[in-house]
Amino acid sequence: MVKEGMMLAERYEIISKVGAGGMSDVYKAMDHKLNRFVAVKILKHEFSENKNFVAKFRTEAQSAAGLVHPNIVNVYDVGEEYGLYYIVMEFVEGITLKHYIEKKLRLSVKEAISIAIQVSMGLETAHLNHVIHRDVKPQNIIISKEGKVKVTDFGIARAATSDTITSNVMGSVHYTSPEQARGGYSDEKSDIYSLGIVLFEMVTGRVPFDGETTVAIAIKQIQEPIPDPRVYVDDVPVSVQQIIYKCCEKNPDRRYVSMTDLITDLKKSLVSPDENFVQRIPMGGLNGATKMVTERETKDIRRGTGSIDLNEDILKAYSSRRKDRYDVDDEPDEDEYDEEPVRRHKKVRKDEPDRKKKSARSRRAAEEEENRKVRRAVNKRSRFEEDDEDDDDDDDMDPRLQKIMTALGVVAALIIVVIIIVLIGKIKGLSSKGTKELTNSTEATEEVSKVTIKDVTGLVFADAKTQLTAQGFVVTSENVPSDSVDKGKVISVSDEDGNTLQAGTEIPSGSTVILAVSSGSEGSAVPEVTGLSKAEAKVAIEAAGFNMKETEAASDTVAEGKVISQSPDAGTSADSGSDVSVVISTGKAAVSKTVPNLVGLTEIAAKAALAATDISFGEVTEEYSSTIAAGIVISQTPTSGTTVDGNTTVSFVVSKGAAKYGGTFSIAAPPEYVEGTAATLTVTSSVDNSVLYNATVSSFPAAVTISGTTAPSGVLTVNYTVTQTGNAYEDDNGNIVQDTTTVPKSVNQTLTFTAE
Repeated sequence: MVKEGMMLAERYEIISKVGAGGMSDVYKAMDHKLNRFVAVKILKHEFSENKNFVAKFRTEAQSAAGLVHPNIVNVYDVGEEYGLYYIVMEFVEGITLKHYIEKKLRLSVKEAISIAIQVSMGLETAHLNHVIHRDVKPQNIIISKEGKVKVTDFGIARAATSDTITSNVMGSVHYTSPEQARGGYSDEKSDIYSLGIVLFEMVTGRVPFDGETTVAIAIKQIQEPIPDPRVYVDDVPVSVQQIIYKCCEKNPDRRYVSMTDLITDLKKSLVSPDENFVQRIPMGGLNGATKMVTERETKDIRRGTGSIDLNEDILKAYSSRRKDRYDVDDEPDEDEYDEEPVRRHKKVRKDEPDRKKKSARSRRAAEEEENRKVRRAVNKRSRFEEDDEDDDDDDDMDPRLQKIMTALGVVAALIIVVIIIVLIGKIKGLSSKGTKELTNSTEATEEVSKVTIKDVTGLVFADAKTQLTAQGFVVTSENVPSDSVDKGKVISVSDEDGNTLQAGTEIPSGSTVILAVSSGSEGSAVPEVTGLSKAEAKVAIEAAGFNMKETEAASDTVAEGKVISQSPDAGTSADSGSDVSVVISTGKAAVSKTVPNLVGLTEIAAKAALAATDISFGEVTEEYSSTIAAGIVISQTPTSGTTVDGNTTVSFVVSKGAAKYGGTFSIAAPPEYVEGTAATLTVTSSVDNSVLYNATVSSFPAAVTISGTTAPSGVLTVNYTVTQTGNAYEDDNGNIVQDTTTVPKSVNQTLTFTAE
């Protein structure tokens, strides 16, 4: 049981629980050896008991510990104590990308691309060190308070998937690649696929594939192409759309070759978002290499797609006939055992009528051969009985016994005749029944293969396609202008011959259906404004009945103030009053610069260092510091080594030195103090025991004033004397003398100062 205050490895003190996941709980802790806060991830009890998982978990954690990058949550240590297996990581104050998306509903394109670039840079470093994440998802991406994006949980997915523990991995099925969903080999391109899903969710606010069960979602990951993000958000730039498409190709060979290539396109998208520069890889990948499908993958595909339809009646009839055949013949022919199932499987395929006829003839021939074998077996048995009777006739028998044997022989012969008649009848019945079953089975196959089409009119194309695909149809679409149906929604459904399919119509499973999707009203033609000035573009767009929506981007080829690109393209029909997005050039892109290290410099030296790199300084604030001298820079934002553009400013914090404390206190008379006698007041620092105040008074209350000290508190000591009366006695002169004794007294009191 993990409790606050618990120490791990005599070093990490648990402070508080800050999060929980499927496999572990996360705690904030203090590393007393290095005097810093850390995050301690402790495996849950059910996983700690699995020794194989723990061994793989520790190995993967140690591999992840070798990754050092600003966009990766660093792993410091891994260990075990009290039966608790833990990983010590960098403590990042912030929220997960999942929570960030939920709070903002969806992110702006620029923000999404910026986050994707930082995630890609972290994954790029991991891939170069041969570490695959395997569980890239918004829950494993943290955005710090400073805006830095960091990826966490490297290696844990590998440890989970390489053992029998799979339920937690399935929790990430919304982001898993097709090859991972099949349980196959995964590599760097699996991380690229998952990052594409994350980018889709950032710009649309939803995941592309969803369902009631993890299996349903996994099948969609394997079968269905990723939806167009513009179906959900109209203003997604074409470059972002194409980047998502390329990341989320089902065939890994058609995805980005590496994170480096993906980063290049993401950075280019920031500059030219509406330019279609993404180079899609043709079908077959880069080299068109043949890839074998494993037996398990084949079973999964059959089970998930339902594309292989074996008629159960025919299989049962076939099994029954094989059983009857084995009852007559001791051993089946090798050809019958190996080739017959193949012929019967191919016979029921609807797209091969000629093969069906040949298979039927083969079946009849096989049945005739079965009949011949049965007749041969019966005849053989009859001849055996007759030979027995002949042998009996040759023996010498008692006449009475012979009559009994003759009678028994007649009875046996009658029984044999009845058996033969019954067998022949069964054989004939089986033959006719088999033919009838084949006919009925073929008809049943045709009936079973017909599916009642659902009503999908009025749905958005993605949802309609999901429903019809689940019914076993092949879905295509065509855009049709419509004044009454909203853009992106289904108007009608038709077959390949152009016949309209109403809801409730029965058509064969596997048929192609065409969805007529509304492209909105035909509207007016969008004018050409590329290359015009901002004012000229606005006049032309509004004159055509549209509204201009502008964004800015740097360009090395288009002059400042001119239109770089537009969406929709010129000549495209659009609804009157709709937006035409244009990108206005801000001139050449600013040169990237590296932020220098300001920590430890004076304020003047820090500003000079920024000026030397042509970076402006931003807000300068001051804070007290007991360890940094006054006037010295304590911290900076962004941190040193960060690459920024020319518009970025750097803010920093300057030390005010140690805080000053003081205060005025009224001191009451101590116990047994006699007014008028001397008392010494001394105040010492609680930090270094130095004397902050010393005075002698003869009356109380006394005022004590402290100022300018770096100690937040002090100890007041009051020293005084008390005269005590003893026994009375007679001196030599006969006088009565009272015996007195002077006793020193001391009283301590804590004084708490206030900041000046």
